[in-house]
Amino acid sequence: AVQHSFTFTASSSSFDEPSGSIRLQKKNHRNKIFGHRSSSKSSLKVSSALSRLPSFQDPGSAPVLSVHDKKSDSLQFSSQNQNAECEKQKEQMIRRDSETAASISAQESCEKWRLRGNQAYAKGDFLKAEDCYSLGVSCISRDEASRSCLRALMLCFSNRAATRMSLGRFREALDDCNRACALDPNFLKAQVRAASCYLALGEVENATMHFNKCLQRSGDISADKKLHIEASEGLEKAEKLAECMKLASELLGKGTSGSIDSAIGIISEGLIISSYSENLLRMKAEALFMLKKYEESIHLCERILGYAESNFPSSGSANLFNGPEEDNMFPSFGIWCLSLALKSYFYMGRLEEALIFLKNKEDSFSNIERRQNRNLESLIPLIGIIRELLHHKGAGNAAYKAGKNTEAVEHYTSAITCSVESRPFTAICFCNRAAAYRAMGQTLDAIADCSISIALDGNYYKAVSRRASLYEMIRDYEQAAADIRKFVSLIEKQEDRKMNQGDLHDAVDYTNELLQAQVRLAKMEEADMNEIPLNFYLI
Repeated sequence: AVQHSFTFTASSSSFDEPSGSIRLQKKNHRNKIFGHRSSSKSSLKVSSALSRLPSFQDPGSAPVLSVHDKKSDSLQFSSQNQNAECEKQKEQMIRRDSETAASISAQESCEKWRLRGNQAYAKGDFLKAEDCYSLGVSCISRDEASRSCLRALMLCFSNRAATRMSLGRFREALDDCNRACALDPNFLKAQVRAASCYLALGEVENATMHFNKCLQRSGDISADKKLHIEASEGLEKAEKLAECMKLASELLGKGTSGSIDSAIGIISEGLIISSYSENLLRMKAEALFMLKKYEESIHLCERILGYAESNFPSSGSANLFNGPEEDNMFPSFGIWCLSLALKSYFYMGRLEEALIFLKNKEDSFSNIERRQNRNLESLIPLIGIIRELLHHKGAGNAAYKAGKNTEAVEHYTSAITCSVESRPFTAICFCNRAAAYRAMGQTLDAIADCSISIALDGNYYKAVSRRASLYEMIRDYEQAAADIRKFVSLIEKQEDRKMNQGDLHDAVDYTNELLQAQVRLAKMEEADMNEIPLNFYLI
């Protein structure tokens, strides 16, 4: 009867009872059965009597639990905790298995695209190779921690760097090299490529430092000897490049035409080593400008602007107009090149072409304008000057065509006043004003303006032809014939230049103009032989 009063709601298999507690219960049980039989009987009577008494428990209170009821609940709770812990461990194992499967899948995809990129690179299809490597990079999550995945990612970065180097985009290639080195600092190939990028960009100090690091690490027996040789040769090139930069700078500082020519030769040698050196390209462009080789300067600036965005950082550059350092507002080497090209057009008098050039390049500099919250005209003041000069010239031409010659003279005079530095453009304005003076009957003023125009630009054949016509008007046939001979000589040069350039259409136009000039010359020479007196009325 005593044994039936203890009931467990959970089986012994669901938990482990402490061994000390079990021994204590067994001892108490033996004492109750064998040591105190008489007391057990009295206890049963008392228990029976108590069971017949009415209950005095508060109806609203919770039922009173026995000792074994409480122990049963505790065991139930412990069992539930153990089951929850098991479920949690199962979920973690499933998650780990899932993550491992995802990592393996990502690695396989990355390797697949890398191998395809290698095939495209071997065929010389660098754009396709770059796309493949980029797809491989995108396969690996930024949070990936698997070593095998990170190695696959590192190889994709390194190979994409080699591809971008082949495409001439060394700044982007350098970024890929740095990412590869961050994933594996001991990957020597990426280190050598980074050093080569620095060398191509003309950053001699960084190139030297990285080549020296590569040489130190490649001393290991297990290192690739080819990489050691490449690093050693790269270090020699970096030293030679530094010498070229120093010598070229010294020669340009002398300022003589001979020293500038010598500097250009040395700069060209340096550019063979470092094709994208900002320092060398700047010095060469300035040297060509100083020698008044404006066409070559423009071509070089165009080439620089073609790859400026991907190879030159948007850091401050030297002020083309030699303003104070704190007023230097050029945010990039690209802006500096654009300014030099426009200045070259300006000095050649080709202002309309300057604005066309500017329009073609404006989209490339829109980001800089937004970043600086300024337009290109505020960054390059020469743009405003060019537009003002063309406005005055255009207004003068419109007034002349409308027969408003006095107004035309005023506009041409305004343009002349503002355009002293651009001799060819000023020559055009003087020649145009001469046409207005001629229409107003001011022949001597017109001849004077033509003479100034020819003095400013000896190759401006329109001024020579116009002055010949004016001399013909006043019957000074000797001077007219002399101007026509000069005009014929200039036209022949233009014809030869166009033929050499392969511009047959313009060459034909010059040929026709030349034939007409020769007929005109024959008439002037015949009139000069007749010794006809000057027309003093027109004079």
